[in-house]
Amino acid sequence: MNCLQAYKYELQPNGDQQRNTRRFVGSCRFVFNKALAMQKARYEQGEKKLGWIRYRNSRDILGTAQNITVSCNGGKWFVSIQTEREIAEPVHPSASIIGIDVGCSYENNADLVGAMRLSRGLLV
Repeated sequence: MNCLQAYKYELQPNGDQQRNTRRFVGSCRFVFNKALAMQKARYEQGEKKLGWIRYRNSRDILGTAQNITVSCNGGKWFVSIQTEREIAEPVHPSASIIGIDVGCSYENNADLVGAMRLSRGLLV
């Protein structure tokens, strides 16, 4: 069975990387057609890259990365990585399961209290 799982890490960009990332994110706010024209022009001129950015590796990534998203929240940068991996089908530990619901039907609380007294051997 395939399982999708997401991981989120805090990025720790230096000053230039942070400034360049803010510029890039700001350019994404334009209308799609304007952004597409800018990307074509940028591609022709050669696009600048951010380089390697440190991140806080709080847990291991399991599986193959499918989607990677960079976001900014409260002045901190994060990278979210969605992975896909194969896991075994879950198996219930019991070989046989039986459940019986006989239900309870009492017309009022007095009937319920009487039934409880009888079940405890109290006759009042």
